Amino acid sequence: MFGRMRYTIKSVIIITALFISITMEAQNINVIPLPNKMSEQEGSFTLKNNQSIGISSSKLKEAALYLKGILSSTGYHFNIKRGKGDISLSLNSKSKDALDEGYTLSVTNNDVIIKAKSYRGIVNGISTVRQLLPPEIESGNAVQGVQWIIPNVEIADNPAYHWRGLMLDVARHFYNKKEVEQFLDLMALYKFNKFHWHLTDDQGWRIQIKKYPLLTEKGAWRKMINIDQMCMNREKNEKNFDFAIPKDKFNVINGDTLYGGYYTQKDIKEIVKYAAVRGIDIIPEIDMPGHCSEAIANYPYLGSTEL
Repeated sequence: MFGRMRYTIKSVIIITALFISITMEAQNINVIPLPNKMSEQEGSFTLKNNQSIGISSSKLKEAALYLKGILSSTGYHFNIKRGKGDISLSLNSKSKDALDEGYTLSVTNNDVIIKAKSYRGIVNGISTVRQLLPPEIESGNAVQGVQWIIPNVEIADNPAYHWRGLMLDVARHFYNKKEVEQFLDLMALYKFNKFHWHLTDDQGWRIQIKKYPLLTEKGAWRKMINIDQMCMNREKNEKNFDFAIPKDKFNVINGDTLYGGYYTQKDIKEIVKYAAVRGIDIIPEIDMPGHCSEAIANYPYLGSTEL
């Protein structure tokens, strides 16, 4: 009886240990979306100061700078060079298929290699590396005392869908340039590639048109309306500051405190470039003739109110 009990206890311990081991492995390698093929290997690649990011083509310089920016949270300095590096970004120059966003990632004790047929494939590989790094990498600032390692792994992946998009409605609630860039960073992390930017609606006109200055001088600002009040009520009742309307989004015009904001043409160009570096296309939504009461209010001749 006791022998059978000891055998049972021993079996439970072994099964529990195996379960813990499997769970720990699953936690170490957790890539979203799940790659087509992924094989975990023993060991890891350790990030160190003055390591190099190698690029096979000058077309990958922006991708290398993007990766270098991500790695800045380690507190280490990384050099960009042409050719093989400690971390290598390799483009198959023979391929002209810019829509092929697939990539392979190989991580060993000695190096990290991302290969792809297109720039966007390289960026997708960078996003996977970003997910494999310790979560402190997302801080954006140098974090000390972290073991900066990437687990050894072999990955081959290709997105299941060409169009992988998210929409941000800045007409109803305005998000400034920095906040839009943070949104794009999150999109890149999970390999979204289409950014639907809802720039105009009845609640606010957010894009500068120099020929029609009133669109932003007046059309970008409004008195508080029901959707604003709903947010303020939820902030108060739920004590959830995510619903707060930031004070920097208010402007006093002719004695009235108005809510809103807009993007200059310079802002738009910089955000488009920021998105492109991350492999993201921007699809602007500028509704004409619908959803443009802000435009008609400031330029009545655009409407047909007499009909």
